[in-house]
Amino acid sequence: MGYGHDQGFYYPPSLQTSHGPQVSPSGPQVGPSASARFEFDNPLTRGLSDLTTRFSALELRQHEMGQNLEYNTSLTQESWAIISSIHYDWSHGTYNPKKP
Repeated sequence: MGYGHDQGFYYPPSLQTSHGPQVSPSGPQVGPSASARFEFDNPLTRGLSDLTTRFSALELRQHEMGQNLEYNTSLTQESWAIISSIHYDWSHGTYNPKKP
Protein backbone atom coordinates (compact mmCIF):
# COMPACT_ATOMS: atom_id res chain seq x y z
CA MET A 1 0.00 0.00 0.00
CA GLY A 2 1.20 3.50 -0.56
CA TYR A 3 0.81 6.69 -2.45
CA GLY A 4 1.40 6.97 -6.16
CA HIS A 5 2.59 10.03 -8.00
CA ASP A 6 -0.44 12.38 -7.97
CA GLN A 7 -2.65 9.29 -7.95
CA GLY A 8 -3.86 9.28 -4.38
CA PHE A 9 -4.09 6.26 -2.13
CA TYR A 10 -4.19 2.84 -3.82
CA TYR A 11 -3.90 -0.85 -3.12
CA PRO A 12 -1.16 -2.66 -5.06
CA PRO A 13 -2.46 -5.60 -7.12
CA SER A 14 -1.08 -8.07 -4.59
CA LEU A 15 -3.38 -6.64 -1.88
CA GLN A 16 -6.52 -6.27 -3.98
CA THR A 17 -9.30 -8.81 -3.56
CA SER A 18 -12.61 -9.32 -5.27
CA HIS A 19 -14.32 -8.39 -2.00
CA GLY A 20 -12.52 -5.21 -1.07
CA PRO A 21 -12.24 -1.77 -2.55
CA GLN A 22 -10.51 -1.64 -5.89
CA VAL A 23 -8.56 1.54 -6.52
CA SER A 24 -6.54 1.74 -9.66
CA PRO A 25 -2.91 2.86 -9.35
CA SER A 26 -3.20 4.30 -12.86
CA GLY A 27 -4.86 7.50 -11.73
CA PRO A 28 -7.62 9.08 -9.69
CA GLN A 29 -11.13 7.86 -10.29
CA VAL A 30 -14.05 10.16 -10.93
CA GLY A 31 -17.16 9.78 -8.79
CA PRO A 32 -17.61 8.09 -5.43
CA SER A 33 -14.65 6.49 -3.73
CA ALA A 34 -14.08 2.80 -4.26
CA SER A 35 -15.27 2.02 -0.73
CA ALA A 36 -18.45 4.07 -1.28
CA ARG A 37 -19.15 2.19 -4.51
CA PHE A 38 -18.45 -1.08 -2.72
CA GLU A 39 -20.92 -0.26 0.03
CA PHE A 40 -23.55 0.98 -2.43
CA ASP A 41 -23.23 -2.17 -4.53
CA ASN A 42 -23.41 -4.44 -1.50
CA PRO A 43 -26.93 -5.97 -1.53
CA LEU A 44 -26.96 -6.34 2.25
CA THR A 45 -26.05 -2.69 2.81
CA ARG A 46 -28.57 -1.57 0.21
CA GLY A 47 -31.25 -3.77 1.84
CA LEU A 48 -30.50 -2.42 5.32
CA SER A 49 -30.62 1.13 4.01
CA ASP A 50 -34.00 0.44 2.40
CA LEU A 51 -35.36 -1.11 5.62
CA THR A 52 -34.08 1.85 7.66
CA THR A 53 -35.82 4.27 5.30
CA ARG A 54 -39.06 2.30 5.47
CA PHE A 55 -38.88 2.03 9.25
CA SER A 56 -38.38 5.80 9.56
CA ALA A 57 -41.39 6.38 7.29
CA LEU A 58 -43.48 4.03 9.43
CA GLU A 59 -42.44 5.83 12.62
CA LEU A 60 -43.43 9.16 11.09
CA ARG A 61 -46.78 7.74 9.94
CA GLN A 62 -47.39 6.24 13.40
CA HIS A 63 -46.71 9.64 14.99
CA GLU A 64 -49.14 11.32 12.57
CA MET A 65 -51.80 8.70 13.31
CA GLY A 66 -51.35 9.24 17.05
CA GLN A 67 -51.88 12.98 16.63
CA ASN A 68 -54.97 12.38 14.47
CA LEU A 69 -56.38 9.96 17.03
CA GLU A 70 -55.81 12.45 19.83
CA TYR A 71 -57.49 15.23 17.84
CA ASN A 72 -60.45 13.03 16.85
CA THR A 73 -60.88 11.85 20.44
CA SER A 74 -61.02 15.47 21.59
CA LEU A 75 -63.65 16.30 18.96
CA THR A 76 -65.70 13.26 19.96
CA GLN A 77 -65.63 14.29 23.62
CA GLU A 78 -66.73 17.81 22.72
CA SER A 79 -69.56 16.45 20.57
CA TRP A 80 -70.76 14.14 23.35
CA ALA A 81 -70.67 17.04 25.82
CA ILE A 82 -72.82 19.16 23.51
CA ILE A 83 -75.25 16.30 22.84
CA SER A 84 -75.52 15.57 26.58
CA SER A 85 -76.21 19.23 27.29
CA ILE A 86 -78.89 19.41 24.60
CA HIS A 87 -80.46 16.18 25.81
CA TYR A 88 -80.53 17.45 29.40
CA ASP A 89 -82.08 20.77 28.35
CA TRP A 90 -84.58 19.01 26.10
CA SER A 91 -85.67 16.55 28.76
CA HIS A 92 -86.17 19.38 31.28
CA GLY A 93 -88.03 21.60 28.83
CA THR A 94 -85.37 24.30 28.78
CA TYR A 95 -84.00 23.67 25.30
CA ASN A 96 -84.59 26.71 23.11
CA PRO A 97 -82.65 26.59 19.83
CA LYS A 98 -81.94 29.95 18.28
CA LYS A 99 -84.41 30.82 15.58
CA PRO A 100 -83.08 32.26 12.31
